[in-house]
Amino acid sequence: MTVQKVTLRECEVSVGLDGIFRVRWFPAAWISEQNAVDVLAAVTGLGGDSNILMMVNLSGAAGFESAARAVFAKERSSRKVAMIGASPVDEVIAHYVSTLDPRLRRTWFFSSEEEAEAWLLCS
Repeated sequence: MTVQKVTLRECEVSVGLDGIFRVRWFPAAWISEQNAVDVLAAVTGLGGDSNILMMVNLSGAAGFESAARAVFAKERSSRKVAMIGASPVDEVIAHYVSTLDPRLRRTWFFSSEEEAEAWLLCS
């Protein structure tokens, strides 16, 4: 259940009663540097400060700018990040993001939200 939601140009950011922050990129979204900045600002605005759980749905995203990767690399508040996708392109994008700084967070790719949620909520 979504408690709060912010709609941005290329995605929707929400947080639920379970404490999971969800980012759902819209179909054909291009993940640019500015989009990355906007997502992190929305997460902060929804109360995400440190040690958060994040679910990122990449299904249908068109691509990822290297400058956006740099923005996400500076972000240090996520304890675990579940990346969700439905295509090999989504998996490549998820792998690209997951190599940001593996010492600081755990990131994994899933093909369903149910699997991702279960992984996020387990210790």
